[in-house]
Amino acid sequence: MNNLISLFFRFVVFVGLQVLVFNNIRFIGFINPQIYLIPLLLLPLDMKKWIQYIIAFATGLAIDIFTSVYGIHSLASLMLIFVRPYFVFFINGFKPNDGIFKPLPGSKDFKWLFVYVSGLSFLHQLLVSFLETFNMSQFFYTLWVAIVNTFFTVILILCVEYLFYNKKK
Repeated sequence: MNNLISLFFRFVVFVGLQVLVFNNIRFIGFINPQIYLIPLLLLPLDMKKWIQYIIAFATGLAIDIFTSVYGIHSLASLMLIFVRPYFVFFINGFKPNDGIFKPLPGSKDFKWLFVYVSGLSFLHQLLVSFLETFNMSQFFYTLWVAIVNTFFTVILILCVEYLFYNKKK
């Protein structure tokens, strides 16, 4: 029960931050870090898939409603949840995940966390950027926007994880 309350609290806080703060700040006109990915990246892998999909859809839908983009973030969030177990399997060296999966600074090293967050954030940003433009004539510009947004998103997510993680023994 405590885990559900913390998941819901994370969801509300980061969606609220995304909607109220980060969607209103546009660095250089196009840089928009996506901090709402944190609750999705921290979901346990052993949670039932249908619950993960509902959480991802609800998160994306909340962002879509407040930004009026009609399904882009919902689709990207669902894609992130779909790809996540395969990506974890890939970065673990094709070994099954031993024990409980916690992508937090205390349980994983910085290199692993960086690859995990940057890979999944890039996939998410790439899908969001291409769905927003929906034009292949601006392919390289859209790719550039996805890369720059990923860079700032990864920095923000890693800073939040390292600032607010408390080591429990």
